Amino acid sequence: MIGSIKKLIPNNLKKRIGRSYFFWSFRSVFFGKSVWEAYKSSYLEERRGFYSDFVIKKACTTILDFGCASGPNLIRIEKDSPNTQYYFLGIDVSNDALKIAKKEISSKAFFEKKLTSKNFSKLANIGGSGVVDLAIFDRVLTCLTERDLAKTLDLISSKTKYVIIDDFFAQKEHQGPVWLARNYEDILYQYGYELIVKQKSGHKMTTDFHNEYAFIAAFSKKH
Repeated sequence: MIGSIKKLIPNNLKKRIGRSYFFWSFRSVFFGKSVWEAYKSSYLEERRGFYSDFVIKKACTTILDFGCASGPNLIRIEKDSPNTQYYFLGIDVSNDALKIAKKEISSKAFFEKKLTSKNFSKLANIGGSGVVDLAIFDRVLTCLTERDLAKTLDLISSKTKYVIIDDFFAQKEHQGPVWLARNYEDILYQYGYELIVKQKSGHKMTTDFHNEYAFIAAFSKKH
C-alpha cells in the first residue's frame, strides 16, 4: 500500500518530504510507532557491525550518533562489547525514536533533539579526555542543507578523532530523485580529516541511485 502511494508522488515532492525536518520528526505519525521498534531491532543486521568493529579496533568509548533514531548502532556497539564503559550522545529529531533508545541502552548516555556546543562538550569531557572518539552519521547528512552541514562539522571537527559517514558519495554534488550525493572526502578533508576506509554501504539497495552512490567511509583526524 505504502509502496503504491510512493509511486504516485512526484520526485520533486519526494525530495522535499525525504529531506524535511517535519517528516522525520513525525514519521511515527505517518507509519506508526512500530516503525521505530523495527528500526531498533535492526541492530543485528550485518551493516551495523561496521560501527562495532571500528569502535573495538580503535578503542573508542565516547561516541556521538547524529541521527541515532531508536538506537540500533549504539545497541549493537554495546552488545558486542558488554564489558566496556561507553559514553553516548544520541541526536534525533523524533521524540518517539529517542524514547525507545533511552529504554534500550544501558551505557552512560544522553539523548537530545539537537546537537549543541553544550551537549557536545559534555560528551567530550565525560570520559576525561576532552575529545570525542567517534562521530557517526548514518544516512542523515543527505537531509542537511549546506548551511546545517557546515554548522555541524564546525561544531565537532576540533574535538573528534574519527568520523564515519554512511551516505551518498559523488565526485561532484549530484541530486537524485530524493537524496543528495556529495563529495564527503573533499568536505572532510577541509575539516582536517583523511579517508582511511571506504566501501559499499550495507544498507538495502532499492534504486539505481542507491547502487551507484551509497558508501560507508571512515575518516581520521590528521595529525
